[in-house]
Amino acid sequence: MHILTKVLVFVAAILAVFLSALTISYASNAHKITQSLSDAQLEVLAARASLAEWGTREARWNSEKEEAVSRFAKAAADLQVELSQLRSENANLKAGKAQAEAARESIAGKIAELSELAKSQQTLLSTFSGQLASARKSELDLRSQALGLESKLSDIQSQNEVLDSTVRALREQLAEAKRIQDSGGAATASTGGAAEPFVYTGELIQGRVEQITADPSTGKTLAKINVGTNSNIRENMKLFVIRDGSFVANLIIEKTDLQWAIGRIDTLGRQVTVGQGDLVWSRTN
Repeated sequence: MHILTKVLVFVAAILAVFLSALTISYASNAHKITQSLSDAQLEVLAARASLAEWGTREARWNSEKEEAVSRFAKAAADLQVELSQLRSENANLKAGKAQAEAARESIAGKIAELSELAKSQQTLLSTFSGQLASARKSELDLRSQALGLESKLSDIQSQNEVLDSTVRALREQLAEAKRIQDSGGAATASTGGAAEPFVYTGELIQGRVEQITADPSTGKTLAKINVGTNSNIRENMKLFVIRDGSFVANLIIEKTDLQWAIGRIDTLGRQVTVGQGDLVWSRTN
């Protein structure tokens, strides 16, 4: 074999050894590089996830920051409004204070005036006390005089009552005399000896039934009317009870007074009744 060939074979062997070492080294480094690449990719993914999370947090923080800024702005506006109100209230309080001071000065002046007035009134009260004592003495004197006058008035009233009774009796006597004169001074006797009821021939007398009662001793029905001797009503006078323009019954007067009279009802045997409020006339035509 030629020497050159041997050299080339030797060189080739050495190169083969180097190539084998390089291959082994490459294989080992390739595994490390692949592992490093996988680790790097995982780190990139983790970094991206962390970046996304930080982005979400940043967005949330930005939103919270904007909300906080909005709240602070609203609070600042509210504080500004409250400050304006407080300033207005302060101005009102200052005005009220000025008015109160003016009122205090006015009250102080009035108190001074009232003090002077009280002094004047005290003087007047002293004067009035003397006048009141004098007035009380005069009142006692007047009361004594009034008692005397009341006693005299009582006596006069008693005399007046006596005179009224006398006048009433005289009026009744005068009315009776007038009745006798109007009736011609005579009455027709009935079968039993009693005077017949008479019909008044003078001016028409009108009255009204006020009360219906029964006489317990005779059982007769009695009626009280609202006219008496002042209207020329006399005992034994016959009146006519009228209702709705129609004759109901006769009323024979048995008792008279100045303003009223009582008589018995004569229905002439008919089934009729006399009621309160029925009219009473002295004649029917």
